[in-house]
Amino acid sequence: MDTRPAPNPDPGKARKLLLITVIAFGTVGLLVRGIPLPSAEIALFRAVIALVVLGLYLLISGKHRLLIEHKKQLWKFLLSGAVMAFNWILLFEAYKHTSIALATLAYYLAPTLMIVFGMVLLKESLTRKQVFVSPCPPWAWC
Repeated sequence: MDTRPAPNPDPGKARKLLLITVIAFGTVGLLVRGIPLPSAEIALFRAVIALVVLGLYLLISGKHRLLIEHKKQLWKFLLSGAVMAFNWILLFEAYKHTSIALATLAYYLAPTLMIVFGMVLLKESLTRKQVFVSPCPPWAWC
């Protein structure tokens, strides 16, 4: 197994990719509001498009063999995909019923609220390490 860190990407290319990503994520709310379909159908089409694009990528790159090697784990992929699709349905419904800003804020604030509710309702505690140390290693792009 290769343990060398990944090479640093070209800063110009990284900025362009970041800009494309920000535009793609930033326009989802506008697109969902402009599409006259139920949220479940929008999520279904989004999932099908993702399946096709990722499937082609896996085939072209030769990484489809990884799915064969880990076929016992495929049910976990399918389950996580179903949960993600349900999450999208709820987000898209929020876009249609409130402002895009409020729906997005609630969407990204939810993990933090779950931690706070866990501390208050379930009497869970956080250590300083959990609060101040990132779970992401310094060489990764988390």
